[in-house]
Amino acid sequence: MLADHYSKDYKKQLENSLKNMLNSFYIDNSYYSSNRLNEIVTHKYRLLYEVLVRDELSLKNRILYSCEVLNLKHNYLESFIGDLIKQRNNVAHGKTIYRDEFIWPLPPFFSSLYDSTTNLETIFYFMINLVYHYFDLKPLDELIVFFNNIMIPTKEFINQLQEGSIDYHFSKDELLNGNDFMFTYETIFYLFVHKMENISIDEIVNIVRDEFLDTEINEECGPILMNISILFSDSKDNLVNEKAKENIKSAVKNNWFYWSNIKDALRYLDYYKTKSTWFKEWILNDGHIICRK
Repeated sequence: MLADHYSKDYKKQLENSLKNMLNSFYIDNSYYSSNRLNEIVTHKYRLLYEVLVRDELSLKNRILYSCEVLNLKHNYLESFIGDLIKQRNNVAHGKTIYRDEFIWPLPPFFSSLYDSTTNLETIFYFMINLVYHYFDLKPLDELIVFFNNIMIPTKEFINQLQEGSIDYHFSKDELLNGNDFMFTYETIFYLFVHKMENISIDEIVNIVRDEFLDTEINEECGPILMNISILFSDSKDNLVNEKAKENIKSAVKNNWFYWSNIKDALRYLDYYKTKSTWFKEWILNDGHIICRK
C-alpha cells in the first residue's frame, strides 16, 4: 500500500533524473542549438524510458523508496525487502514443496515453503516502524532500536568482511553480545545454516579466529558458543576445531544449551542440509552420554 502511495513521486523522480542526465550529457558533449537540444533530449528520453524508468519501478524499489521517504534506514534493508517479497510471493502463489521430514517448531507456512528464513518478528517490527513513521507518531526510539537489533547481516556483508573491504575488528564481547552490524556468533550460525551455501566454514573462521580461541565457555555464554562450536568443529584449523570440540563437551556436560534435547541440534542441521561431520559422528557414538559420566 505504501509502495503504491509513493509510486507516483518515485516515478516522477526517475523521470526527472533521466531528463537531467540527458540534458547534462548533451550540453557537456554536443553543440546543438536550444531547440534542437530539446528535440534530441525528448527523442532519447523516449528510447531510454523503458530501460531506465519502467524497469526501476519494481515493487522492491518502490518499497525502498517509501522507506527512504519515511526515513526508515538500515544497512541490510535492501536484502531484507528482497527476501520478504520472495517469501510473500511463494506463499501467495501457493508454492508447494514436498518434504518427507519435519522439524519442531514447524516453520511458518511449512506446507508451502521449503524454508522460511524471513524472521516473522523482524517483519512485524518493520511494519510497525513504517506505520509510526508514516503517521509521525511518538515515541519511536525503542521501536527503531529493537528493529535495528533484530536485522541480521547479509551474505554480501560477510563477503565484504572476508575480502577486507570493511575494516572493522570485532571484539570478544561484540561477538557474544552484539554490535552495530549485528555480526555475532548467533547471527553467524543462523546465516550459515540458512543462507550461505557458497561460503565455507573456514572463511567464517578466518574472520573471528583469534576472538573465538580467546573466549572461555561458561554458563552465561555456553548456549551461544555451543551452536557456533558445532559448525567450527569441522574447521580445517586444528586449534579452532579442538577448541570447538571442547566447548561442545563442556556445554553438554553442564547443560549449557537451549535445545530441549542435544540431538535436536543435529536434527535441526540435518533438516536444513547443513553438514556437521564431527558433531554427528560424536552423537552417533554416544559422545554426549559419555562426557556426562
